[in-house]
Amino acid sequence: MPKIQADTVAAHREAKEREILDAASKFFAVGELATIATLADAVGLSRTALYKYFGSIDEIRWRIIEDSFAEWGEIVASRVAEASTPEGKIDAYVEATLALADRGVHRIATQAGQTAQSPEHDERIATFMERLGLPLVAALLELEVNHATIVGTLIDGILGRAIQLIDAGRDVEVITETTLELVRRATIAQEKE
Repeated sequence: MPKIQADTVAAHREAKEREILDAASKFFAVGELATIATLADAVGLSRTALYKYFGSIDEIRWRIIEDSFAEWGEIVASRVAEASTPEGKIDAYVEATLALADRGVHRIATQAGQTAQSPEHDERIATFMERLGLPLVAALLELEVNHATIVGTLIDGILGRAIQLIDAGRDVEVITETTLELVRRATIAQEKE
């Protein structure tokens, strides 16, 4: 039996799972396809030993996606919560989203998600995306914007395109300021009378 490298078996297992997930994330971040064999090699385990931690590459992929969306959501929600007005919350949502995109946080989930597509996959991604947008929709409702959910979805579409421009190397400050201006104008136009 191999020696554990932590105070408890549970802590050892958690650390080893994190090591495997970190290794897989590095593959996905650069657009490479991770396999059980490449991951086992990267973390110094046999394939059989790696299967003791994860049952399949899909299980690893989904953990990475879930962890990425959870991290993204926590950061954005925290920034939004710091704002004191609905307008400030919307600005914070836009700024946090684009700042995270500039750091590349979205790439791991995007790359991991593109490797296995199915109706179930699409549904899970849609659920993650919907959760990410909740702070925005809440701010829009607080501002009494007509059709807040639809407006939130449209703003997320604008943010998606802004992220593509950032990924293409465009100036993040210009993209952020332009996106903020566009979103502000769109929300003002939709406010209830």
